[in-house]
Amino acid sequence: LQNRVNSSKDIFIQFYIQLGNHHIEHHLKDTGVFWTTGGETNLIFSIINHFFATNYAILDLVTKVAFQLENMPSDYSQWPKIKSEKIVYGDKNKLNEIDFQNTLFEESKTIKTIVSLRHELIHNATWESLQKMFYHVENGIIKEKFIFQPDTNENGTLVKVKNRKRFYSQGIKINESLPEICTFFWESTLNTLKKINEINYMA
Repeated sequence: LQNRVNSSKDIFIQFYIQLGNHHIEHHLKDTGVFWTTGGETNLIFSIINHFFATNYAILDLVTKVAFQLENMPSDYSQWPKIKSEKIVYGDKNKLNEIDFQNTLFEESKTIKTIVSLRHELIHNATWESLQKMFYHVENGIIKEKFIFQPDTNENGTLVKVKNRKRFYSQGIKINESLPEICTFFWESTLNTLKKINEINYMA
């Protein structure tokens, strides 16, 4: 779990490094917003994809730890079976002792967004069929580079119309939303582990 949290922080940093270092050759004498794709862009997307997959793994691991501590074996005469072996984040309602408030288990738009984007990546490999990085050029100078995040509802699920998803009308830029997502997620992770630790000591 600690390794995954450290990995999440490293991925966060690498995303901005790669985004900033993305080499652009076209439209540098123009003014406007343009987009590019290709190897460098795909690398940036693979990093952000890894970020959401890693954070979802953290959700699973924290749920396993909490469930295991609530269901510790009493008989150690033989090697006990791990009760949390098949527990995942979706099983969080099986937890009985921890207060969900201000934890990863509390319903929130941020956590649901992480879950929604991770599911989209796992089931469809990407949240955009042609992965594009946008850049704003003004008087020959690149003012901004950004990647759009799919539209989400108020509860954090992806906006869906019939069988279609991946809309971008909200204009959310993942490079702008990511710091808030990370801060909320890491603070919630710390709060969750503190509460788990308190339960463990009281047991």
